[in-house]
Amino acid sequence: MFEAYFERFNRLTKREKEVFFLLGKELSRKEIADLLFISDKTVKNHAERVFQKLGTKKRTDLYKLAQVFSSLK
Repeated sequence: MFEAYFERFNRLTKREKEVFFLLGKELSRKEIADLLFISDKTVKNHAERVFQKLGTKKRTDLYKLAQVFSSLK
């Protein structure tokens, strides 16, 4: 199962990965937008693509995945 998520994770763009890890730190879209110097709407778009590409709908699942992938960095 983890291998499937790893393959999906590798499909994320660089910016989507940045948003993914910041979402995993439980930052709000506004906080992420400020950190990355992008609009809240752009963060929302990246986040939606992250959820879609990883095949998850729950933010709690995203937190768990981000923790796992952060430990692999």
